[in-house]
Amino acid sequence: MKARWNWAMAIAVTYTVFAVSMLGFVAFALARPVDLVSADYYADALAHDARIEAARRGAALAAFDVAVASGAGEVVVTLP
Repeated sequence: MKARWNWAMAIAVTYTVFAVSMLGFVAFALARPVDLVSADYYADALAHDARIEAARRGAALAAFDVAVASGAGEVVVTLP
């Protein structure tokens, strides 16, 4: 018996392809490690924010200019 290709068959094939792709994605997602999430994620996020803020403040310090006077033994610091 030969299968007839009509709109009902196209819908059935579309749903079947969708279901198989969803099952494949679920199998892929379940195979991924879940240890990327820590138990104390809030404290880790605060520590990460503190590191970002420290880096930002450190980058702002690069604008300071320190010069040593040659004969007087003085240190001259100019602030922006």
